[in-house]
Amino acid sequence: MNAPKKKIDPVTWIGIFVFAVVAIMIAMLLYEAISGRDEYEAEQRADAASAVTAASAPAGSGTTGAAGTAASVAVPASGGQ
Repeated sequence: MNAPKKKIDPVTWIGIFVFAVVAIMIAMLLYEAISGRDEYEAEQRADAASAVTAASAPAGSGTTGAAGTAASVAVPASGGQ
């Protein structure tokens, strides 16, 4: 004879649903953390590269430092408005 089909309890389905939602949320958090870390490391590498470039530039080049900044600011000679 055929055995009757065993029906799964609705509470089991709710437990499976909650487990799936929690697993998806954990996966999203891990993905965001990893992608945020990669973005942070890329910014740090760019900052370190620009600092090395700025440090290796000659002091009298006029592109860095206070002298280069002051020379690039336009000041009106007449002072009138």
